[in-house]
Amino acid sequence: MSALSKGLSKLAPEHRASLEWFQVRRGQEIRHPGWVDGISLLNAQTGIQKPANWQHALSVKQTLGGTYADVPPEMRADGSWLYKYAMQAANKFGSERSANNALIRCAADRVPVAVVIQTKLGPARYEVLGLGQVTGWGEGFFYLEGYNNSGEIGAQNSFSESPSGYQAITPGDWRKKIMAEIAVRQGSKKFRDAALSDYGHRCALTGCIEPKVLEAAHIVPYMGEDSNKRDNALLLRADLHILFDCEAIWIDPDTLTVKVAKPLKGSDYAELEGMKINLPDGIDTESFRRRLSERDAFLAAKLAKKSDAAKT
Repeated sequence: MSALSKGLSKLAPEHRASLEWFQVRRGQEIRHPGWVDGISLLNAQTGIQKPANWQHALSVKQTLGGTYADVPPEMRADGSWLYKYAMQAANKFGSERSANNALIRCAADRVPVAVVIQTKLGPARYEVLGLGQVTGWGEGFFYLEGYNNSGEIGAQNSFSESPSGYQAITPGDWRKKIMAEIAVRQGSKKFRDAALSDYGHRCALTGCIEPKVLEAAHIVPYMGEDSNKRDNALLLRADLHILFDCEAIWIDPDTLTVKVAKPLKGSDYAELEGMKINLPDGIDTESFRRRLSERDAFLAAKLAKKSDAAKT
């Protein structure tokens, strides 16, 4: 069994099918694929596509006239290639950590990722480079090596021999780093355990019960151990925690319903608009409303301070 076959065989059916969609079109020029069998194959806004609730990235794309310094791929005679891909920078929702970590997880778990290169604007066309592995990173770039015609990763002329600042990604080391970051993101054990108990081990917005993706968000932003009060916790699915922290979604203190920022109106998250949240057990509703009001006041003061600083 080839390295590519091994990498695909351990994936969930929808993940494997999505990658195989790209593999059978290797070397072809395509239009933007959009959604195929319920999976969005390319990210319409950013370069790294990580479908909702997935741990790994599915694809990366290089666009014409983009702001990133992506380097054209180096093609090999055996059908493989070398590709230097810029790490995703922060956007207004702060999603760069999630997207970049999804590629790191691909490296740590030896999960293939699809690569496409835009060849034409309006209507957009893309060349499917094929499937490859993330083998390392350095100086703000990921380094990917494509599978050759036999489904193997070539050993010659690899990135590990050339780029300055290159660091190979090894499964053991990076898995430890990823798990450490997840632990920090989920909150201190005491704070998170209390939130899990108060919210019945369910996301306050979606009802998700998968413990690995449930995180204890701070309603009033974290400013030290005193912030870890039970009435200041909101149990959220990991992606919603990011959006909540970045003010892309918020909760109205009066109606206790979800509000969604305008940039998300055309996304899957738009369905959260107006949703009534699940209140925590054992926490007085008025105390909960007060925390939400404190958060609004905190963020308003932060915005005003930023505005004043910009004027000086």
